[in-house]
Amino acid sequence: MLTDELSAPPGRLAKDDILTRRVTIEALGAMAHHLPPRPDIAQPWLISFTLPETRETIPTPDGPVARVVWEWQMRPRTGEPGVLPAIPFPWLDTDSRRVEVAAMKPIPFGFAGFTTASGTGVALHWQMAGLALLGGVVALAVVLWGRLPAFGRGLRRLRPGPHAAAMRAAAACGDLTRLRAAAAAHLAWRGGGGPHSQALLGQLDRQIYAPAGTPGFDAMRWLRDWTRA
Repeated sequence: MLTDELSAPPGRLAKDDILTRRVTIEALGAMAHHLPPRPDIAQPWLISFTLPETRETIPTPDGPVARVVWEWQMRPRTGEPGVLPAIPFPWLDTDSRRVEVAAMKPIPFGFAGFTTASGTGVALHWQMAGLALLGGVVALAVVLWGRLPAFGRGLRRLRPGPHAAAMRAAAACGDLTRLRAAAAAHLAWRGGGGPHSQALLGQLDRQIYAPAGTPGFDAMRWLRDWTRA
């Protein structure tokens, strides 16, 4: 889930106004380090100050919830309108095994009272339309790429994968958090997993986050079950 909040209407700022933008991304069943890095939204016409990000993993009865919060304080250098483009974030829906897209919305900036008798308003309208079209094309391309026939992913299933060694090492030393992260990375590399894989991840999550895990839990035995799945 992505939320994109603005402290004021960005197209009607007063001369000394500063716009605060707050973007929050949350993902169930993921760790905080799996969430994307903060995007760069710098523009030549924009003054922008970046606040420290907040990144955390929250244990819940349904599994871990990863959350990252980004904040920027921004204002245009002049009263002339400008547009921050949309920024898409592709993500894998493990239930449907499809790549979906969440996006930071495009933002038109401008000062209140800036008149456009010369047609700047019309130009801004077409600029916004072009950015929206471009963002739609990018998002559609990402989604279509994720829904192509799974020939390449089928070949991946015949290989042990680049995360196998990390999973073995984590299981051998009983580091369940590292084992969970490597298993999730392996699923993302494969393009998703079936119900058995999801059930095993849920078992591992309960062992990590439940107040009292399963007595006698064996990480190596869990890994053997995972490998068979």
